[in-house]
Amino acid sequence: LAEEALDVTIPGKTIEMGHQHPMNKVLQEVKEIFIGMGYTIVDGPEVEEAAYNFTRLNIEEGHPSRDRSDTFYFDDDDTVLLRTQTSPMQIRVMEHQQPPIRILAPGRVFRKDEADATHSPMFHQIEGLVVDEGITMGDLKGALETLIKRLYGEDAVCRFRPHHFPFTEPSCEVDMQCFKCKGTGEIVALGKNVKTDFTGKPLKVGDKIVTGLKPCGECDTCKFHPEIAELCNGGEIFGLLPGPKHYLNGWFGEYMKVNKGGVVFNVSDMDRDLRILIEPAAVIVHAVEQAKQIFNFKFNSYVLVQGCGPIGLLLLAMVRCLGVRNIIACDGDDKRLAFAKKLGAKYTVNGMKPGALEKVLELTEGKGAEMVFQCTGSPKAASAAWKYIRRGGSFCELGFFTNNGDTTYSPHLDMCNKQVKACGSWTYQAKDWVQAFDFLKEAKERKLPVTKLITHKYTLDKMNEAMEMNISMKGLKIAYVAK
Repeated sequence: LAEEALDVTIPGKTIEMGHQHPMNKVLQEVKEIFIGMGYTIVDGPEVEEAAYNFTRLNIEEGHPSRDRSDTFYFDDDDTVLLRTQTSPMQIRVMEHQQPPIRILAPGRVFRKDEADATHSPMFHQIEGLVVDEGITMGDLKGALETLIKRLYGEDAVCRFRPHHFPFTEPSCEVDMQCFKCKGTGEIVALGKNVKTDFTGKPLKVGDKIVTGLKPCGECDTCKFHPEIAELCNGGEIFGLLPGPKHYLNGWFGEYMKVNKGGVVFNVSDMDRDLRILIEPAAVIVHAVEQAKQIFNFKFNSYVLVQGCGPIGLLLLAMVRCLGVRNIIACDGDDKRLAFAKKLGAKYTVNGMKPGALEKVLELTEGKGAEMVFQCTGSPKAASAAWKYIRRGGSFCELGFFTNNGDTTYSPHLDMCNKQVKACGSWTYQAKDWVQAFDFLKEAKERKLPVTKLITHKYTLDKMNEAMEMNISMKGLKIAYVAK
């Protein structure tokens, strides 16, 4: 060491810092928001006892979630496991702390789910618990509204809707109004190189346009399976794009910008109400095209549409335009069923009343429908739809942008025994928009009152009133329009 020298003037090596993982960044932000509301953050073991994970939470032996097909166990007697929820922290805290209690329990949880776009065997969960005198649903609503506004901005709008959860009462689902939307507008300025729309129709200032789907062109779907471009994970629709780089590209504003490469259509020959319906019409055009691959629509076919919201009602109008006469509309709202008659349904069935299946069989010569479209977001209604299909029949499930829960059916009785042909339908392709234009024009010529689907119109400054009307379910299609 005496022979060695150390030059302390030599600059040291710079240690490059990495970035915080997006998941940890969001978790930290959520924690800080709840700490600001007086919550204490608690953490517990990921290797948990079944007593805390299930039994003391009133999840008794025999419950499906305790099955080995759903839970990772460490021993043969199913007493030690990887926690499936952060709920055990409720019990652990209440064992050692008297009320008032106000805690947040974030953390990793583990379930035997197949990995796909919406599932993973490991994911993060955030759970809260408040125990005190005078606590109401208003406190829950206030906490969640604060969270959403702090995360997504003060303009974020959320809604609370009643929902049945067997383990809590009262219960509700919480939705946030998406910062995406769909719409139509008028060109006020054009780039110097913009000459035509997607179909080659000339464009000029003053033309009315809608925006369609633009695939990314780079993913495997686009490169090797362009026929299913709607499944492109990087597809874009200007007007429906989230994130800071697209803050000028949304329909919730008086003006929006369509960047280079955006897909637009000149629809100046259509009035505003028809233009408002183009996007949902493209959804049902795509569904019908998918259905045509497994079913041949005929004049005397029995086609049942389950769910008479805007999508279901437009769908049965399209099926009527195809010439099908025996259309059955099924819904739990008699007013919507009455409107279904005006759009082309020959028969209606209230699926919420006893004897719905028997009624469908009576209307279809005792056989059931040849083609069933499932257009609801209700798992219970989706389960019932399988019962309405005849042997050798077909079934089409329309895609939803939110997961409303799992549905059940009998693979033996509802699928195999009937040898049902089934397909799914997810969003649309640009070409579906072109057919949507023609369908809406055809419906108008046939005097089918499709524009009556738009039951309410609000200017942007009345956004909260519009959302309240939407939540009340007193209308069908709620539209924002320019002043």
